[in-house]
Amino acid sequence: MTIRHLRIFAAVVDCGTMHAAAQKLYLSQPTLSQQVIKLEEELGIPLLVRHSKSVSLTDAGELFAQHSRSILGSLNQL
Repeated sequence: MTIRHLRIFAAVVDCGTMHAAAQKLYLSQPTLSQQVIKLEEELGIPLLVRHSKSVSLTDAGELFAQHSRSILGSLNQL
């Protein structure tokens, strides 16, 4: 897991869609989706439920989002 993965995940959570998060981060949607999948595979748990036009967080995704925000906030303070 990298800081990039945390930033991508946070953008997906903030934007609510993979498409909007990809635009925000200046990435292609397939690249962003692949990074989220890699993160979920590394953690061994699904973080998102993918719907046709949006995403929602699983329970584990909610917890991971909280911790990700904390880590990213600390990094921004540095």
